[in-house]
Amino acid sequence: MNNTMKKFWTLAIFTTSFWISYAQVGLGGGYASSTITEVYGGQELSYELSGFYLELNNKIEINDKLSATPTVKYVNATGILPGSDNSGQWKEHYLDIPLKLNYELAERNGIGLSIFVAPTFCYCLKSQYKFDGIVGDFTSIMEDYYDNSGAYKPEDWAVTFGLNISLGERVSAGVDYLMGLTDRSELDDTTMKRKGLNFGLSFVW
Repeated sequence: MNNTMKKFWTLAIFTTSFWISYAQVGLGGGYASSTITEVYGGQELSYELSGFYLELNNKIEINDKLSATPTVKYVNATGILPGSDNSGQWKEHYLDIPLKLNYELAERNGIGLSIFVAPTFCYCLKSQYKFDGIVGDFTSIMEDYYDNSGAYKPEDWAVTFGLNISLGERVSAGVDYLMGLTDRSELDDTTMKRKGLNFGLSFVW
């Protein structure tokens, strides 16, 4: 390892340690739903998926009202493919990375209400589909959507809006809405965008 890389990693470790020492690290999870809208040939299809999410967040206080919360969220959602007579299933594993900018609206007796907006980078770790009787049962290996079609890109950008209720110093409940901004399709005559609604709990230690 050369001196430049040593300096880089030393600075990165120091910065991360300093950041964490002045932040509130939390772990959360809850219900997740996704709506994937695909438009091609003048027709629109909506794929409804639902499942769960897990997240790691790191709240940094800026002042009495403002804070920033870098977050890494894993979303696992499954749905039925439209027009498949309930035999076709689609499953997605997503990694959402929002940078939440929070504003506290009110706080009383340890209960606080805040809102946030977050630019969000999204990456689809895996997108799979299957049809009963063709690929096998749902517990068997599913076909990978990207590897087979090559028509969709896994990464996209979104903006997330949300509401949080703090229940004391260590527990909070929240709901957020993700609105995809980027076309995931690689095809000229097709567009594909993702929306999401999540709600759950977060615990700070």
